[in-house]
Amino acid sequence: MKSKQVAYGNLLGIMRCMALVFVSVLLSVYVSPAQERTVGKLDMDEISRLVGDSSSASYYPKLLERYNAFDPTLTREEYSLLYYGFAFQPDYIKAEFAEMGSYLKSMIAGGGLLDALAECDRLLGLSPVSMELNRIRSYLGFKLRRPAVEVQNYMSRFVALLDVVSNSGDGRSDSTAYHVIFIADEALFMDYSLGSPQVVSHSATNARCDIINVEPSELYPDSVIYFNVEKHRVELVKFINSEERGVSDFYSPAMQKKKEDLTRQEKKKRQKQQQEQEEWDILMPY
Repeated sequence: MKSKQVAYGNLLGIMRCMALVFVSVLLSVYVSPAQERTVGKLDMDEISRLVGDSSSASYYPKLLERYNAFDPTLTREEYSLLYYGFAFQPDYIKAEFAEMGSYLKSMIAGGGLLDALAECDRLLGLSPVSMELNRIRSYLGFKLRRPAVEVQNYMSRFVALLDVVSNSGDGRSDSTAYHVIFIADEALFMDYSLGSPQVVSHSATNARCDIINVEPSELYPDSVIYFNVEKHRVELVKFINSEERGVSDFYSPAMQKKKEDLTRQEKKKRQKQQQEQEEWDILMPY
């Protein structure tokens, strides 16, 4: 177990170093002088309207088709619609749970890179705008010596998604918070866009924002970073309170079987404990 933890720790370090190099290069290309950074108020209602209009070029299935084809003409605005628009898709929260419940990282740490590649592709089919999955997919392509254009395509996606979040706010107040649709994106954004500032504490202040207290750094001179996660919290509550909230259909057959086996083992364990307690109660009624 310890050797796997060490291996995974080394893996994370390698992935981070590789990604930082790619990100620094691609950001210099992706954010051209003609496309200067402009931070504005994010209008989620307008995004919902645009991605839900089937007669428009911004209709989510149409944008997603171009995204999955790695269309190089996708603009920053369209990437913004893809990222934030995913929060209005029916399987938004289910996809997040499927990613969290995956054994993808264990596969990578164990050296099963081909299996990990297949699992990563499957998860990307469920959660295409996951920063973490696109980052990992680029790394796996590199390690398996896939074509360079394939590796760059996924890393370019990752960079474009970082850029979208960067342009959603400045992180310095509740009203100008960075907007993310996945909680995991907070750490990735701080790592790759803000120079990985040292986290002092993490707290939720209200229904809208996560507040992260950090040590000021060269890239982020303030001591507090605000992330707006309002949409995520609203949809998570809906999901938890829904009558049908299972995510079993999002797991691969092998992973689903493993989860079912674990569930059965846990059930047998509880039954045995209950039986032992009942026997003890008979022997020692007082």
